Amino acid sequence: MNATAKIRTRPLLAPFLEFQSTNFRSAILVEGENLTLNCSFQPGYEKDGNIHWYSFGEVDDFVIDDSESSRIAHEINTSDPRITIVNDEFSSILTIKNVNPKDRMFYACNAVNPVGSYNNTILLRVKGQ
Repeated sequence: MNATAKIRTRPLLAPFLEFQSTNFRSAILVEGENLTLNCSFQPGYEKDGNIHWYSFGEVDDFVIDDSESSRIAHEINTSDPRITIVNDEFSSILTIKNVNPKDRMFYACNAVNPVGSYNNTILLRVKGQ
């Protein structure tokens, strides 16, 4: 008798392709430029997954879920007309138009499914014009 077992895993995200690296790195933009971050599941890791965006300052506390306990993150507020989040089944795109020095903070893309979670995080640095 042959048996097949399906194993569920936590979601896995592709690195932010816009910056060609992995978690905890920075992006440097000039004031007035637009930031676009594409957060997408690695193929095969999207099952029952949801993506959420968070931000936190360099000195803020940060906690995305109860299993992580280093800092408190804030869900990104899309009431700011400069900020949009577009979601589909496999990805989520965060855009911040006309960045300014107040936008300097960490941005975290958090994927969650019933098994666990995974984050991609980047520090946005904004230079004056």
